Amino acid sequence: MKRDDLNKLHLFDGLVAVHQRARRVAEMTDMANRTSPGSGDYVFEEIADAMPHMVWLASPDGACVYHNRSLLEYSGLTLATALGSGWVQMVHPDDLPATKVAWARSVATGDPFEVECQLRNRDGQYRWFIARGRAQRDAGGRVVRWVGTCTDVSHERVADARCRAIIENSFEVINLVAADGTLIYSTIRSAAFLGMPIQELLGCDVFNLVHPDDQGAVRSVFRSLLADPSEAAYIVFRGRQADGSWRWLEARATNLLRDPAVGAVAINFRDVTERLASEERARESERLYREMFDSNPHPMWVYDTKTLRFLAVNAAAVERYGYSRDEFLSMTIAEIRPSEDVPALLEDIRMRGTGLQPRGVWKHRWKDGTVRDVEVSANNLRFADRPARLVLALDVTDRVRALETAARGHARLQAVVETLYDGVVVSDPAGNLLGWNSSALRMHGFTTVEAAPPHMPAYAETFSLSRLDKAPLSRIDWPMSRVLRGQQVADEEFILRRHDTGLELIVRCSGAPVLGPDGSVELGVVTIHDVTPWKRAESDARRTAGLLRAVADGTSDAVFVKDRDGRYLLFNKAAAGFVGKPIEEVLGKDDTTLFDLDSAHRVMERDRRVMESGRVETAEEVLGTAGSTRIFQATKAPYWDANGRVIGLIGISRDVTAQKRAEEELRRTQKRLQHVISSSPAVLYTLGIVDDQVRNITWISENLRQILGHSPEEATGPDWWATSNSRPLIFP
Repeated sequence: MKRDDLNKLHLFDGLVAVHQRARRVAEMTDMANRTSPGSGDYVFEEIADAMPHMVWLASPDGACVYHNRSLLEYSGLTLATALGSGWVQMVHPDDLPATKVAWARSVATGDPFEVECQLRNRDGQYRWFIARGRAQRDAGGRVVRWVGTCTDVSHERVADARCRAIIENSFEVINLVAADGTLIYSTIRSAAFLGMPIQELLGCDVFNLVHPDDQGAVRSVFRSLLADPSEAAYIVFRGRQADGSWRWLEARATNLLRDPAVGAVAINFRDVTERLASEERARESERLYREMFDSNPHPMWVYDTKTLRFLAVNAAAVERYGYSRDEFLSMTIAEIRPSEDVPALLEDIRMRGTGLQPRGVWKHRWKDGTVRDVEVSANNLRFADRPARLVLALDVTDRVRALETAARGHARLQAVVETLYDGVVVSDPAGNLLGWNSSALRMHGFTTVEAAPPHMPAYAETFSLSRLDKAPLSRIDWPMSRVLRGQQVADEEFILRRHDTGLELIVRCSGAPVLGPDGSVELGVVTIHDVTPWKRAESDARRTAGLLRAVADGTSDAVFVKDRDGRYLLFNKAAAGFVGKPIEEVLGKDDTTLFDLDSAHRVMERDRRVMESGRVETAEEVLGTAGSTRIFQATKAPYWDANGRVIGLIGISRDVTAQKRAEEELRRTQKRLQHVISSSPAVLYTLGIVDDQVRNITWISENLRQILGHSPEEATGPDWWATSNSRPLIFP
């Protein structure tokens, strides 16, 4: 249920009463023209043309005989082409059959007419309207004519996201009732109005809240509503308060049981106790005033353009502004304006016009001192034979603030977009390029937005896109073209080339459409990331890696690179041969998959020490692998990135198992020989010979040392040989 439906019905009822008054005036002045609103009912015409809604009249057989200025100006039809059944030209083809059926049913039964349909404006565009009509009857109950309105509800469809907040803050109480009368939903105001918690209200029988004298009528209306889902019902009854008192409630009910989103009867009501009492006291003398003003949900008043005094105000003005009716009538229009706005107000009054005219947004002061933004529409007229102005005032404070907030948010968003490293380009569905941030301009070689292409065809004249394999990309497959067709683009890489300068970049593009309320594409947004430096670096890295691989695979030593977690990033053929596994099984794994756990933990602990210290370290590692134990001479160094951070480890290992075993065997052989020599009685020694000449004794046995009386150091030194060389030496 839309928030303004009930209020618009009040306006419609007021128009019926106004036309009745206008007809009586016309009968006294021109009985012959009484059925021609365009000529005789000038009071009705003046009031109808002052209304912000489309107003129409139809004869009892359903043929339209009058349209007000708002309808004609909206549709672009002339009065002649709109009369009779000419109005069908405005109705959308999808809505026309149901609209005709509903209108024919109302004409046949006299029941109120209501339908929601799309009406075409003078530009060929369609907007949603609620069309309502009510039969005007004579004293005998015969339909003498139909009076109706068409109200633009397009903005309500666009504002579905805000519908919940509007409902919960509505001045009306909104309920959803099951077919058996059980209350299944109620707004917060229901609890405040009835004085009972929502939890106690939900699940109750709503008819128990109705005065016993009114229950029969309410149940009858409810049954009729259930029987005909296309109908809406309007009723006034007394509702029970928590303290046992009764208040008059004005309600409108609509059968939405077949609507899968609702599945209930929607009932809107508000307290009209004071209004009904006031209407009862002044029904006959104030009918025109009451119908014109109090039925309008928006503040309205009439003021004297000479004295600026209020001549009449409606209930909405009293409710919204906080002044009583008597207080209003004792004031001037200037008293609800800030003093600084009064000169502009006087100037606006001097600018007389004809018909209902928008007068802009003004500041109005409520009784509590609050100053709010109000959108004013006004029509100059004669009231009680005085020059006057009829005013319709719409409180747009929240809308103005929302626009200001949106503007600030847009400015912040624009500032953020301008600071992005990535380029951002925005296009409308027609391909007009609406926005470029600084990064996008810089990437494309422009310094200002004015210098950039204004639309996609101009862009295509200056730039071309191709895939990374140099295959040209058709314009229909460009990222922006795909986004404007409603597609998503995610991290796709292209070569961007500018024809006139030879500029060539490798770019990574992402994009998404911005959808409107109806799901159509309203904007396309594409982000562009220049990856040229990275792609070149990757190419260089691949060449370097290839060179490193060639060098690594050309050596018999194990060459490897690990990341900080010990996972192998590079493992050459020699290393793979040492561990007996293919390279593919090693890359991405750590040492626990190559060696026994004790060996792996020792290696990983040493790796951690090298990376933490940042120093090169060479040491032997005894590792158990491939069913055997081997000895490696390993040199390990930290692996640094361009920013000086250690990101891993580089190592070279040589298998020295055979060498170590040979050295061990040599040591054992030397020990055995030493034992044989020391146990032999023979005198043994070795000589150093150079160029066939004995230079010195290099070693003597223990028994020879005892004979000579020299230590091994003295006997093998060069001095001893030189001094002893002049005499013969006799050895046993």
